[in-house]
Amino acid sequence: MTGIGKSATVVGAGVVGVATAIALQRKGFTVTLVDHQEPGRGTSFGNAGILSNTTAMPLATPGILREVPKMLLDPLGPLTIRWSYLPKIAPWLFQFVRNARPDKVEELSKAIVALSKPTLEVWTDLAAHAGASDLIERRGWVGVYTGADADKKAAYDIAVREKRGIAAEPLSADEVRQLVPGIARTVARGVLHPNAGHTVSPYRLTERLAQHFRNAGGVFRQAKVTDIGFVDGKPATLTTDHGPIAFERLVIAAGAWSKQLVARLGHKVPLDTERGYHVMISDPGVELRLPVSWSEGKFFLTPMAGGIRVAGTVELAGLDAPPNWKRADALLEKGKLLMPGMKTDKVERWMGFRPSLPDSLPVIGGTPKHANIFFAFGHHHLGLTQSAMTGRLVAQVMAGERPDIDIAPFRVDRF
Repeated sequence: MTGIGKSATVVGAGVVGVATAIALQRKGFTVTLVDHQEPGRGTSFGNAGILSNTTAMPLATPGILREVPKMLLDPLGPLTIRWSYLPKIAPWLFQFVRNARPDKVEELSKAIVALSKPTLEVWTDLAAHAGASDLIERRGWVGVYTGADADKKAAYDIAVREKRGIAAEPLSADEVRQLVPGIARTVARGVLHPNAGHTVSPYRLTERLAQHFRNAGGVFRQAKVTDIGFVDGKPATLTTDHGPIAFERLVIAAGAWSKQLVARLGHKVPLDTERGYHVMISDPGVELRLPVSWSEGKFFLTPMAGGIRVAGTVELAGLDAPPNWKRADALLEKGKLLMPGMKTDKVERWMGFRPSLPDSLPVIGGTPKHANIFFAFGHHHLGLTQSAMTGRLVAQVMAGERPDIDIAPFRVDRF
């Protein structure tokens, strides 16, 4: 099958959904994009902006079980669980800890690398196609390490990546300071990840892609999808707050809100949400040429068009709990520790919902239950990084082509 003369509907206008919609257009599909808000206004708005092939490990690694008490006791820690949400997320946590077995981590690592390693190549292609190359910079990023075990941590991170054929270069403290003037004197070691990039504006990047999608004949409908209707046992319509929308083929790319729609199609997926925070610092008073990540703090400092963004950490608290803005304030304080000369007079805070599965892999591809249904969700904190590749893979599957990588690890019925 080719896409010529075929139509597809994509639910979700975050960066994954928009990238998928464009990939389908490039295969000849007529595409409708549906979301309750304008493209890029959801979770895609607030990420750290990293486009990196360096991710090699799942969130759950051996020893994670010992960290759970700390997650419960420290509400401002890099990875935390709200007590009130513990009963609901307990089954997810059980699977999360099971995935931390060494043999399972090895299996998941291979799948993560396969999906993430082509990131810069596919993003360069997508940005050029959509006229968005000016929003992407290819300068790599630097991971920095403090404390007595800085050398050990840096060596481990390099070894993990070299095992998967990912470039990573050790840096002395002086070499870090040459790349990042003004970095704290407590930084003892660094690692340069040269084959990575970042966007100077995650929102503008998604918005630019969405505009290209429309210019190429794509249709965007702003509507909240609440259900999926069936005709003769086949999924055929979206129920929305603006009336029904008929579809031939459907891609669910609704991020953290995908779970209900996927359940309607007969699949029970343990999808939850990693709540991520950022602070955007305008007029920071320091120059930052490339993103910097502090391993202990689990966050990035990223230079963007509007200043410097401090983004990261994970809070497990679901979709309904109010934001804990103290987490954003803690990010800001840690950012100041890393860059002591940074001014923080003008800041904006944000919180969003990253769709997360307990094995740190997204769901990509079709389903044996319905020939016209496809999935692209669950990318946790790697949505921007993995979105262009995800869109390419989904479009290849829907066009009847062999995907660039084996997508079996990402199947919807793996749980």
